[in-house]
Amino acid sequence: MTDLKTDKGRLVVDEYLQVPGHPEVFACGDAAAVPDLTRPGEVTPMTAQHAQRQGKQAADNIAASFGTGILQPYRHEDLGFVVDLGGTQAAASPLHVPLAGLPAKVVTRGYHLLSMPGNRVRTATDWFFDAVLPRQTTQLGVIPADQVPLETASPEQAHSRPIVPLAQMLLPCRLIGLQWDGNRSGMTVKLNEKAFEHAKQLVRKGQTTKDERDDWSEHAPTAAERNAYLDKHGWNDYSLWFLGVDDDMDEETKGHYEFPYGDFRRVHRCGVISAESRAAQYKHPEIQQALEKIHKLLDGDHA
Repeated sequence: MTDLKTDKGRLVVDEYLQVPGHPEVFACGDAAAVPDLTRPGEVTPMTAQHAQRQGKQAADNIAASFGTGILQPYRHEDLGFVVDLGGTQAAASPLHVPLAGLPAKVVTRGYHLLSMPGNRVRTATDWFFDAVLPRQTTQLGVIPADQVPLETASPEQAHSRPIVPLAQMLLPCRLIGLQWDGNRSGMTVKLNEKAFEHAKQLVRKGQTTKDERDDWSEHAPTAAERNAYLDKHGWNDYSLWFLGVDDDMDEETKGHYEFPYGDFRRVHRCGVISAESRAAQYKHPEIQQALEKIHKLLDGDHA
């Protein structure tokens, strides 16, 4: 089956989770572009709330294809999102009611606990001790954050910087009697001031798309789109769409630019929220604060 149609890397299916022209083939979850019947013309975002429900619906429809039951279309009203940003920070939109800070943290952790099939007491206890106690000595932080990229829309940005052996990192500290905390996050990635100003100008001009956080997987520029924009506009214009720059990487390499926030035409709210989450996770406070300001501008808070 080499003729199967895809949409941004996801297998196209109909509302019954069947591949058009191949009713014997079902697909669901992140691998499938499932029509969102609550938003005509859109596909469901790649989130757990959809994947879990699609899996159950696919199983029922497979059984129906063998004569047990009847085929049912997949339909689910999106319930919002929750994002844990570490510490006491989180972002959440339960039932599309925007929350931030500690209230969002409570909702996020509560939702995750309720979603667990078991072991909730131990998990809650671990979370409590993580909040009140210092980081465990076993959490060395030997591998830099940029060696484990989470942005699947642009895997070509993964850095080739060699990982320093643990013994090599510890030896100088031992020789000069320094305390080593193993935290290398955020050492070379800095705020791109020009990109920050460019993003604010675009927001003030109205060149924005106020979508939801989970939509970034659909709107993040692909590797081909990045290459095409770079070929047409050059490195200077390309750099304006990334709020982070890595001084360890050459300026004329894609690895130098991190934290994209738009699609080379508009600022996407989903891109800003996604980048804000990663900046907090990888401890880039300057970039996180800049993204928070852009987020507020997008949501109409011009203070």
